[in-house]
Amino acid sequence: MESKALSGVRVLDLTQFLSGPFCTSELGMFGAEVIKVERPHIGEQGRNDNGPYKQGDVNLKWAIQHCNKKSITLNLKTEKGKQILTELIKISDVIVENYAPGTIEKLGFPWEKIHEINPRIIFAQIKGYNDKSPFATYPAMDGPIQATGGVAAQTGLKGGQPIISNVALGDAPSGMFTYAGIVTALYHRSQTGVGQHVRVNMQEVIMDYARSTFAIQNRVVKRGAAMTLAGEQAPRGMFECKPSYEGDSDNWVFLMVRDAPGQWQWKNFTDAIGRPDAFEDPRFKDGVTRLKNEEEVNKIVNEWTSQHDKKEVMDILCRAKLPTGAVMGIMDFLKADDLYETRFLQKMVQPGLGEVTIPSTAIRLSASPVQVEPAPDLGNDNDRVYKQLLGYTQEEMDALKAEDVI
Repeated sequence: MESKALSGVRVLDLTQFLSGPFCTSELGMFGAEVIKVERPHIGEQGRNDNGPYKQGDVNLKWAIQHCNKKSITLNLKTEKGKQILTELIKISDVIVENYAPGTIEKLGFPWEKIHEINPRIIFAQIKGYNDKSPFATYPAMDGPIQATGGVAAQTGLKGGQPIISNVALGDAPSGMFTYAGIVTALYHRSQTGVGQHVRVNMQEVIMDYARSTFAIQNRVVKRGAAMTLAGEQAPRGMFECKPSYEGDSDNWVFLMVRDAPGQWQWKNFTDAIGRPDAFEDPRFKDGVTRLKNEEEVNKIVNEWTSQHDKKEVMDILCRAKLPTGAVMGIMDFLKADDLYETRFLQKMVQPGLGEVTIPSTAIRLSASPVQVEPAPDLGNDNDRVYKQLLGYTQEEMDALKAEDVI
């Protein structure tokens, strides 16, 4: 019988925006009971973000980040709120927070205190920088972290300014690193019976992802450079294709030809595009010469890609054993049958929005299915958590509401 891998694990979610919610959502998808602790009346800050993803009072961006969770309201700035959090810590397995540096400690819950309350608990924190960093006390979000973590220094066109990706390259990987740290700590606890402190620093996550850049330590890696860690590469980059449909603005493909032994990649490429003469041209005999004559190389490539749409280019070159990628966006994904068949994309009914398509997780476990559940309304699970888990009566709950504790 199939079962969820993290069934029986209770997680207190004290997170906001993306890095922390990404982590706790992954835990929830694999069966952990994730209890999101939010401010009374207002909720987590991300609920109130405005933008094209907000429809009425419902924020689809927030909903995507908080599937498979329960929501309770709790004012952690009140003494009664702190007492209740202490009660919840006693009956939980994991607590995750990514508040601004020093916030959880000011509330009275440093690691030492949490470990004293429950020696079995795993306490996971996501911060921008390590405690020894000159930036340790600075606020951190995805964009600044891409800048300080090394993404921007390597991203952009040759001679142009650094570029920050719209993809959350700082937030999302930090959440996944934290997920991995928590699961590792849970395994350790199964052997020792003792919890531990998990700390993830976002700047270090990006540096970890980009660890190959440390292979070049005697000079700066320039933006848009065709000289890469894989060697001299030309052609390499984005090339414009024939539009796939009227108004197609993503009609581009990324392709590269490595300076491979025997120049087999360049041979396969020139054969695939019908230009065997280019393989015999001494200007293009290897990566060094192609890079010196990059403008002429790119002209040959552009003449060919402009005659095909992006998926045709990808198909032709990949069949020639040359890794190539068509530029695909959200509209491509929503039409991709394979993503539904593998259940990476799932349809569900989100209250206030109706049927929506939600990404699940890229992790696949053969015996642990993932079913995406809608994000909760604010305080949706107060009754269950406070009454069933903590034993509060309705009268006690009414009093807590009147005092603005929950």
